[in-house]
Amino acid sequence: MRARPASAAATLLAAASLAMALPAAAATTDPVPPGTYVIANSAGQCLRTEGVFNAKVTLGPCDTRWKVTPADEEGAVVIRHADTGNCMAFALERIYPPRVATIPCEVGGAAQGWLVREAEAERVTIAGPRGGGYVTGTGADRPLVILPDDESADRRLWTFRQA
Repeated sequence: MRARPASAAATLLAAASLAMALPAAAATTDPVPPGTYVIANSAGQCLRTEGVFNAKVTLGPCDTRWKVTPADEEGAVVIRHADTGNCMAFALERIYPPRVATIPCEVGGAAQGWLVREAEAERVTIAGPRGGGYVTGTGADRPLVILPDDESADRRLWTFRQA
């Protein structure tokens, strides 16, 4: 069956308009748009820290606000302590599992982005730069760690609530 030139042109026009609309649609479906948030787990505990140099991020009361902005890396975000401006990053200590801390964004690539991905209804995972594991809670007042994908899925699911 041969396509008519008019219907072929209409098909191309429809395909082009769909292709142009896709990037705009994808941009609006980011799991966490830029803004200021508290980051909570399913138990209502939040990521908290003083935000100073190499201060560990722990779980506790929701008294720490985080600013989320797009990172240079496609689909990644920079998560900054709202009061100090320091970036959420891997702690400086070389131990396993790595801890999560706040570091000046200019130090050692701390401003590299975190990959925030939708996991289930309104909850997301936060993966380290370059696929370095997931931000995982280990209990109240204990430092968050970066762990590979494991069976403790609920400990690595987070909700970003507008602050």
